[in-house]
Amino acid sequence: MDALAKGEVAQARTLLEEAITLDPSHPAPRHNQAELEFRTGQIDRAQALFEQLVNGWPSFLPAYPSFLALLEQRQASGVAASAELRPVLLNNFGNALLAAGQIGAAEGAYRQALGLRPDYANALANLSNALRLLGRLSEAELAARGALALQAGHAGAWVNLGCALEELAFHAEAEACHRRALELQGDQPEALHNLGSGQLMRDLYRSDLSEAELLERHRAWGEALMARKAPGVVSPAPQDQTRPPSPSGKPRLGFLSSDLRRHAVSTFLEPLLEHLDRERYEVVCFASQQENDEVSERLRRLPLEWHPCHHLDDGDLASLIRSEGIDLLVELNGHTRGTRLGALATRPATVQVSWLGYPFRTGLPTIDYRLSDAWVEAGSGQDWQDPDQGKSERAVLMDRCQFVYRPACEAPEVSPLPALEAPGITFGSRSNLNKLSREVVALWSRLLLSCLGSRLLLQYSQLEDPFWRGRILGAFSAHGVPAERLALLPRNPNHGHMGAYHAIDIALDPFPYNGVTTTCDALWMGVPVVALRGQLPQARGGVSLLEALGRPEWIADDPEAYLAIALKLAADPVGLSAERKGLRALMEASPLRQEADHARAFERCVERMLAGPAGRDQPGGKGARQRVPRPRNVRSGQA
Repeated sequence: MDALAKGEVAQARTLLEEAITLDPSHPAPRHNQAELEFRTGQIDRAQALFEQLVNGWPSFLPAYPSFLALLEQRQASGVAASAELRPVLLNNFGNALLAAGQIGAAEGAYRQALGLRPDYANALANLSNALRLLGRLSEAELAARGALALQAGHAGAWVNLGCALEELAFHAEAEACHRRALELQGDQPEALHNLGSGQLMRDLYRSDLSEAELLERHRAWGEALMARKAPGVVSPAPQDQTRPPSPSGKPRLGFLSSDLRRHAVSTFLEPLLEHLDRERYEVVCFASQQENDEVSERLRRLPLEWHPCHHLDDGDLASLIRSEGIDLLVELNGHTRGTRLGALATRPATVQVSWLGYPFRTGLPTIDYRLSDAWVEAGSGQDWQDPDQGKSERAVLMDRCQFVYRPACEAPEVSPLPALEAPGITFGSRSNLNKLSREVVALWSRLLLSCLGSRLLLQYSQLEDPFWRGRILGAFSAHGVPAERLALLPRNPNHGHMGAYHAIDIALDPFPYNGVTTTCDALWMGVPVVALRGQLPQARGGVSLLEALGRPEWIADDPEAYLAIALKLAADPVGLSAERKGLRALMEASPLRQEADHARAFERCVERMLAGPAGRDQPGGKGARQRVPRPRNVRSGQA
C-alpha cells in the first residue's frame, strides 16, 4: 500500500496482483486489493472483492470492518441492498470473532445485527451461544427461545437452547432440545455430541452410577460408532492406506487434541512436548481447535510438526494421521468438547492411546491403551498385562504421578494466610459447579456448620448467572447454611483468576469427580487441598496429586475422615500459615514439577506400548511385555 500512499495507483494494483499470484491462499493481499478499490472510489469493484474475501476466508477478521464501512457508506447514499447485507455481515463477523475466542466482541456484533434487523433468527441463535460462553445462561436461554419464536425449525437455535439448559442443569429438557435438532438436521454435530460424548462426560459427575454401568454406557457408545464406521474398520490397514515409514527411523509420536491452546490440557502437556527426547522420537501435533492463542503459538515453536485439522472431517483427519506414519497416537480429548474419537475408529495410527483429557475409558475398541498411574487405577483399573482387561484400553501405568504441572507465568506470589486477618476460616473451590453433587453440598454444609465463623468461597463461570447463584444459595440453605456464609464469584477468564486463592485458606476437592488443574493451582498458591479417595478413576485424580506432593494426610477414605481433616487444618491457623508458606517450595521439589523426569517416565511407557500387544500385533511390531514399576512415594522414597 506504499505505492498507493504515493499516488501510484496503477503500480499498487500491479504489485497486489503479483502478490496474489505468488500466494493465492493468503487473504491479506486480497484485503489490500479491496481496500485500494474502495479508497480510489471503485465501489462496485471493491464490494465484489470484499464479498470474495469474506466468503473465501470467513475467519479473516480485518476484512469485516472495512466491508462494513463500505456498506454503511453505500446505504447512506441510498443503495437499498446494502441495508440488507449489513446485518448478515455483522452476524458473520460475530461468528468469526467467536471462532477467534473474542466472545465479548462477538456478542457486540450480534447485537448490532439485531439492532438493524430485530427479526434475524440466525443472529439471535448465535447471540445465545455467545451469552452461554460468557456464563450468562439465563440470557442465553431467552435468546435461543426468541430465535425459535421467529423460526421454529431452526436446528441451531434448538441446539443452543439445549446447551443453555444443560448448563442450567435442566438435563431432561436439554436432551429433548437436542433430539428436536436432530429431527430437523440429522447430522447436526453439536446435538450429536451432546447426546453422545457429552452425555458420557456428564455421567462421570454422577455418584449413582457404578463402574460397571459406566463401562457399559461407554462400550455401547463405542459399538455404535464402530457400526457407523464399519466399512472402513479393518486392521491392519488396506494396502492403499499403508502408513509410510519414518525417514529417520525414529518412532513418530502424534498428539491429537482440540485443546492445544490456553486450556487445562496444555498446562500438563506443554512440559512433556518440550522435554521429549528428539534424538529418540519425532513429534507431530494434530491441532483440532478452531481458535489459537499465545499457548498455541508457543507450542508451534517447539521442535515438532504442527497440523491444523479443525476443518477436516473424521475421514480426512484419519487419512492425514495415516499419511504422517504415526507409530503411537496420544488422544487427549476423550469425550470432552472437541473430541475427534470418530477419526480413530479406522485405526490410522499403529498404536492409539487415550490420556489426560478424560479420566475414564472412552469405549472405543480401537483405542489400545489408556495412560494412567497406580494411584488413580488402584480403585478399579489394573495394568495392561492383566488378560481380563481384553484387547482395548488396557491401563499402562506410569511409574510416578501421570501429571506434571507448569503454573501460569502470570500466577501471583503466595499471600499471607487470609484467616490471620479475617474473622474465620475460608474454605474454597473453583471447580465446575456440576461437580457439586448432593453429597458434596451436604458434607460441605456440615463442615461450615461445624467450623464456627467459617465461610465457603465458590468461583466458576456459571456464577455469572443469577439462576446458578440462586441454585447454590438454595442448596446450602436447605442444610441450614445462611447466604452470608457463601461467597459466589464468577470466573475471571484470564490468568488473574489465580488471585482468588489469596482469599482461600483451605481448598475442598469435590467428588466423585475430582479436580486436577484446580488442585494444582491451589497447591501452587499455598492452599492445602482436602480430597476424598473414591473407587473410580475420575474420583482419584486428587489422590495421585497429593501422594506425589507428599501430603497423603490430606486424603480421606470416607466422608467422615474428609470432615475431620478439614476441621483439623482449620483448627490450627499457625500450622496452616506455615504450610502455606512452604507449599510452593514443596511442590517445586516434588514429581509434580520435575518436567524432564516426567518425560523420561512417559517415554518408558511409550516403549512398553510400542513393544506390547497393540504394537506387536501391527505390521512390523515386536517386543515383549515388561514389569510395571510401582510409583515411588516422594516422602518416604519407598516403593
